[in-house]
Amino acid sequence: KVDKQKIQFYEIDVSEEQASAGVIIHAVSTSQSKFKLLQFDRESDGSLHLAEQDDSVKMSTAKLTTAGFYFVNFPVIRMDPAVNVMEMHGEEPENILFKRLADMKRTEVTCLTPGKHVFAVYGDNWFTKAKYTIEAVCLPLAQSSGELGGQAQEMKEVEDLLESKQRAVAAFEVEFHKAKNAFQAAVEKLEEESRQVEQLLQQRDAVYAGFGQLH
Repeated sequence: KVDKQKIQFYEIDVSEEQASAGVIIHAVSTSQSKFKLLQFDRESDGSLHLAEQDDSVKMSTAKLTTAGFYFVNFPVIRMDPAVNVMEMHGEEPENILFKRLADMKRTEVTCLTPGKHVFAVYGDNWFTKAKYTIEAVCLPLAQSSGELGGQAQEMKEVEDLLESKQRAVAAFEVEFHKAKNAFQAAVEKLEEESRQVEQLLQQRDAVYAGFGQLH
């Protein structure tokens, strides 16, 4: 636990082999606490300088908040925390789809150097302590090839698919809006044609009804 607006520091010692394989710093709160995960650089005089921070976000598939740093040899995807599908209720279904991946982007490849590194968790709850767990995970390499193994390879593959899907959805959005505009124009034309037909039929009825008044 960490008190509101307080910081708890952690230091890890990364070997050359671990730095080469990749390291993930991952913090999770099953109580859905708000917190910030911080990375510090140590200056030559021993003081700490804030280098990066990641704000906790709610997961869409589980009742928890999470934040993390991914020091791997491939660019990972960052989702825009402002795009929350739970807050899109009332939106048109197509807008939910088009907004879902719109601000998704790749980060630059960042790897840890061998040696000691400092991380911290900042309590960002308004009134209560932030409850969380934090872990440093060294990614395993596939023994036969030395390439990515396990969850790291799975993460890379699913994010490659997401990036491809992002491009496909962006292209479909253009196609969709063209079709939607054409459909709306067709609906408006249908209504106008129906109005004109009814008007002409009423005029015809009036003309026929007038024949009976000629004698």
